[in-house]
Amino acid sequence: MNLETVASDFFVNSAGWSIAGIGVAALLLLAAFVYLGTWYAAFVISLIRATGDGTFTKLSDYIAPARLVTIRLLTTTIKVSIISVIGLILLIIPGIIFMVRYGFAQMIAVLEDRSVNPLTESKRLVRGRFWKLVGRAVVIGICYNLPLAVLQSIHPGFGFVWTITSPVYGLYFYLVYADFKRTATPAA
Repeated sequence: MNLETVASDFFVNSAGWSIAGIGVAALLLLAAFVYLGTWYAAFVISLIRATGDGTFTKLSDYIAPARLVTIRLLTTTIKVSIISVIGLILLIIPGIIFMVRYGFAQMIAVLEDRSVNPLTESKRLVRGRFWKLVGRAVVIGICYNLPLAVLQSIHPGFGFVWTITSPVYGLYFYLVYADFKRTATPAA
């Protein structure tokens, strides 16, 4: 039996079409979930910015703008992930450097003008202040993530505390970004 015969027999019977249909439906569902999750991330980043800047109006004002930057956020996230994973494969340290260097890229993709390259801008904001950003990440890790991890180790039911307090984490990261943007050297 050759491959052509197997493929032909697979699609001749209805079971083959059912399996293929389920596979296509699963891929479409996965794509829809990825898109929806990315839109939601853009929506939350927009809300966090409005909260941090004190310009929050009403939730519906942030729905359409989030939809407009969803694909940009998705492509930026994919780029940062690929670069970071390659860096982690190259003896871990380069991956950590890349994660810090491009830590603001997703926020820039949502909040800044489309003419701004998120990866280049993130790298510019962190240049010369790498350890300052690492220090702030360590502080939030100790003050926020460590107590939550301890609570969850006591009982998994305490996971809801992270859900309730996660906007504080996002707001902290936005304020760090806003500080780095405000104090960065002008782009050349």
